[in-house]
Amino acid sequence: MGVDTHKVEVVPVVLEKHPNADKLSVVRVYNFTCVVNTADWQGVTQAAYVQPDSVMPDKPEYRFLKETGNIKKEREALWTAMQAEHESDLARLDYDMKLLELEKRVDSNTKRLRITVVKLRGVISMGMLLPAPEGSQIGDDVADILGVTHYEPPMNDTAKGDDLAPPPPMIYAPKYDVESVYKFSDAFEAGEMVYVSEKLDGQNARYVSTRGPDIVDGVEVYNHFTFHAGSRTEWKKKEGNSNWWRAIDQNPWIESWMVMHPEAILYGEVFGWVAPLRYGAKQGQLFFRAFDVMEGMDYWDAEKFLAEVPEEHRVPTLGVMPFDFERLQVHADGKSYISGADHMREGIVIKPLKERKHWKLGRVMLKMVSNAYLEKSAR
Repeated sequence: MGVDTHKVEVVPVVLEKHPNADKLSVVRVYNFTCVVNTADWQGVTQAAYVQPDSVMPDKPEYRFLKETGNIKKEREALWTAMQAEHESDLARLDYDMKLLELEKRVDSNTKRLRITVVKLRGVISMGMLLPAPEGSQIGDDVADILGVTHYEPPMNDTAKGDDLAPPPPMIYAPKYDVESVYKFSDAFEAGEMVYVSEKLDGQNARYVSTRGPDIVDGVEVYNHFTFHAGSRTEWKKKEGNSNWWRAIDQNPWIESWMVMHPEAILYGEVFGWVAPLRYGAKQGQLFFRAFDVMEGMDYWDAEKFLAEVPEEHRVPTLGVMPFDFERLQVHADGKSYISGADHMREGIVIKPLKERKHWKLGRVMLKMVSNAYLEKSAR
């Protein structure tokens, strides 16, 4: 997950006419589209933009997010039923008790505090606009001021106790961040050839082997391998029985790869019996597919990665194609290419064929999460 996707940035507000609703307008934030109530934003020049997969604090001012369509219908039905009884004392008492239970359901519905992608009158709305805090300026990150956090999906893990391990010695293995193409599309030139792969729903993983000395006939030789497994931010003990080590047990090719490529970092996704998308996994079954390799201080070019990591061991490839934002939006949706996965894909990841950096972004590599996935995962 990219660092920038955790921000709540203050952005300019320019209202565009909604094609299908007179009372709604569309505000564009980079390449995101956000549908708003026109009357609320007339004359307003800036707002705090809350991206999809952000979580609002459980405060009274955001209680409206917890209101579902069904709850609104139930509330209306209660009122109609009481009026049909001519608002008698008994009907009023029954109404008050049932309304109280209904409001308790609203208060407990914290799931709805997660900001998602929705379609409003035929236009995709990606996130939410809030009034910018007083004194804030365009570009400010006001997530802490507003109490907005980033959604972390629940994962199935069998880790026991303190499973943290020290990092592998003398190895540079940075945590893996991927920003959104919706904000940084200008990192690519229109028509530039890019490598597009499937984004899998699981847990980010890092694997690397280091060689230590053995004494053979009194001579020190470096043929003893130590294997290291980690998440995006932590290294894990083998004894902890975490998903990252269990993935090695269930996918022996990872260990073989580490032996063949000592000190090279294998980045990928542990998936299967982990996250909401299961990819055909049976209970407890874990898969692993690689999506990057770092050697020394540099990542492999996409061309080298495709040539040297077997197809069955890497994330599915959608192809090498010209960069076209609208075409990529189509590719982000659709069915997963993992064999046995009878469900949608989470999205795509886009890279140049040759590694390069961008002055705003750093390493050029961007993700586009499927809107269908964001809509479904929030239900």
